[in-house]
Amino acid sequence: MTRLANLTIIRQDYARSAFEKFVRSPNDFDVLVDEIKFGVLKIDSEQTTIQVPVGRHAVYLKTPEGYYGTAGNIPTGNYNFSQTVQVELFEGEYKKLYCGHIKKPAPQHLLMGALIIASIILYFIPASSLPVGISEREKSILVMICCLLVLALAWYGHSSTAGSEIFLREDYNTPAR
Repeated sequence: MTRLANLTIIRQDYARSAFEKFVRSPNDFDVLVDEIKFGVLKIDSEQTTIQVPVGRHAVYLKTPEGYYGTAGNIPTGNYNFSQTVQVELFEGEYKKLYCGHIKKPAPQHLLMGALIIASIILYFIPASSLPVGISEREKSILVMICCLLVLALAWYGHSSTAGSEIFLREDYNTPAR
């Protein structure tokens, strides 16, 4: 008879509405223990509990196969893995791990929103009605620069190392990075 322990993965950013399920990506996480898939943490589930044999294990989360391109790989790196957490489990023990997406800082979101609004306004207002005397070509270049800055800000903070997008840790109060 195999001795088992319980491992509960608590999702901090689970979807509470259908809209959140639609816009949040990735939707689900596969729970892997020692390279073996033990369960799935769904987008609308706050937690999942799996039974794991006692002993020392390496636990990590992974987005579903093929979410980020073929076999989870995209040209600039692996974004679909969390960092690996080493846990020691004893018979009958209940251990909790916390997970979710690493959020970008609020000023970064605000700046992206301001640039998006500025590019939309610049795009639809004729150059002749702008207070500064610029041509349509210069106005188009400004719109393009705003759009490129939004793209740059969206990618700022990404890393090809595992755990740069998804966090998994034993203590919720520990910093994500």
